Amino acid sequence: MVFTLLFWQCEDKVDKFDNWPEWPSRPVIEHAQLRGLHDETAVAAGDKVRFTAHVNDDYNDLISYQLEFKSGGIVIDGESGTLSGSQADIDFETILPFGPYYEDGYTEVTLKVTNAVNGIAEVRLSDEKNVRVTRPQTPAQLHLVDNTGAVYTLQRIGNTYVFQTSDELESLGSSFKIAEKLNGSQIDYTGLVWGMADEHIVIINDASGASIPAPETGGYNIKHMRFDMYSFKLTKTVDVLVEIKKSDMELVTKGGIDYLTKDNIPLVQDCEVKFTGFDRDLAAMLRPDLFTDLSGDVARFVGDTRNWRAFYQVENGFMYVHTFNNEENLLWVTGTGGGFPLPPYTATLDWFGTEPHGYFSCVRTGDDTYEIVMYLAADFTLQAYRMVAWGSVVNWHSATPDLLTIRSNNDGVAGSDFTPGVYHLRVNVSTGEAALTPYH
Repeated sequence: MVFTLLFWQCEDKVDKFDNWPEWPSRPVIEHAQLRGLHDETAVAAGDKVRFTAHVNDDYNDLISYQLEFKSGGIVIDGESGTLSGSQADIDFETILPFGPYYEDGYTEVTLKVTNAVNGIAEVRLSDEKNVRVTRPQTPAQLHLVDNTGAVYTLQRIGNTYVFQTSDELESLGSSFKIAEKLNGSQIDYTGLVWGMADEHIVIINDASGASIPAPETGGYNIKHMRFDMYSFKLTKTVDVLVEIKKSDMELVTKGGIDYLTKDNIPLVQDCEVKFTGFDRDLAAMLRPDLFTDLSGDVARFVGDTRNWRAFYQVENGFMYVHTFNNEENLLWVTGTGGGFPLPPYTATLDWFGTEPHGYFSCVRTGDDTYEIVMYLAADFTLQAYRMVAWGSVVNWHSATPDLLTIRSNNDGVAGSDFTPGVYHLRVNVSTGEAALTPYH
């Protein structure tokens, strides 16, 4: 018996004939790199850079590319273009954008390439193929220029990244931009200019960039505005001052603990609250998610406009500020293993929500979203309620199961990666989604 062995030689690449169907391929990205215009590996934010890459696809034509720059998880700029044929070189110059939470280091740079059958290849530049970025210098002042042409100066606060307007803004227009430089009273786009894109404050490069909408004030005048050049966050303070005097508060004992109390305090969102007679640093007394911009005995209140209750715990100096929990549009959290988010970090939640230390009122941050910062111990259990009734409990699920696990009985408990500390809890009462993240 004779056996014949037949051999076929295969080419590395199979030719594509005109009548073949489209192959489900993906493009191949090679040699993607970002450098300064003179091949520098370190540049300042706002400087020009050059991006290069080679892309090819054995079986389908290339259609397009998209390059994204991200900072703080937000897309702060990008470039896109069309491609043709089975291979192409991408080579262009652009401005290295400056974004929120920028540290000296590396910006996230991602290239996405699409072919004719919607096959997509994506690559994120490694540090060695990227450029190291330095923050621009922080100026002594910035300029707020509104849509009417009025100019307001923002002065830098100390050595921080925070700037505050020096004049009241009673006549502020409906929108504005924030600029580092002016030509007379006109914005000079050779400097840093902040505008709006996709509902985020971002750096814009020319006059076509969208302006920032003026904030809602609830009919109150704006006393001043602050802009944080690190986070790109803009806040306002309305021209309302509410004073809470220690001498006006009534001494009561609840759960064996002495409190100074005051009911029906008409607080306005973004108003100033003056704490008189407490002889205590506000940073050691107030919840950081409910009061901010602390200055002496005055803080900015960020909760909803409504009547609130204040309970000053005499022994530890914590000020518990609560809503009246049988009203609309609120959320409160109780359980066990949670407490005030300041040292000495003690768990005081009592499940029933009847004592000031036994529950926390959340901060409303959207139509359906509520947030709170609290200390959580290793054995915490949480539930969230709309009102004071078992039926008003929020049926929730966790978007961060490694830190927060929801049991079948609706209890929120520690996930596998949880360690005791101060955490930020966000709850959407419409979808039931809850997210627990470390507070920084």
